[in-house]
Amino acid sequence: YLKINPSLITTASYHDSGLSNGPTYYYVVKAVDNINNESSYSNEISAIPHPWITNLSVAPNAFSPNGDNVCDAITISYVMSKDGQVTLKIYDVASTLLRTLKENITETSGTHTAIWDGKDESGNVLPEGPYTYKIEASDSEGNIATPVEGTATIDNHFIRIIDPSAGSTLNGIVTLK
Repeated sequence: YLKINPSLITTASYHDSGLSNGPTYYYVVKAVDNINNESSYSNEISAIPHPWITNLSVAPNAFSPNGDNVCDAITISYVMSKDGQVTLKIYDVASTLLRTLKENITETSGTHTAIWDGKDESGNVLPEGPYTYKIEASDSEGNIATPVEGTATIDNHFIRIIDPSAGSTLNGIVTLK
């Protein structure tokens, strides 16, 4: 066992901050009297911190930020199960940071969104390809959430059929240009 608290705890509870979500943590305690006599270890207990950024989604997952007002941006959605400071960043396939959408923004528990317009930090539209969005969070006590990430693709080759109108039936060969 690793001693995690050098001073005596004089209350009936203890909060261990700075844990990662996922692994199991094991705890034991010892009682110490006023002349430093120590008891043997208590029975072991365990705790597993749970992730608190969940339900990550993006819509649409492919988009074309070409200024035609059709699929020019994506909406990244997620649920926070507790309050925290949130950072959301966009990276390319080489893991180069391209854009920060949120930087240590305080968010309460619940559903949250961020909109990305396919641009880098300087306002330049990025080239076609896959991009990774990564969300990190921490709470006021220093606990760090397991980061979550997803992928969205910039694709400027969407086809929009404007004629014939929706519901029409086509016969023969159709040529798309």
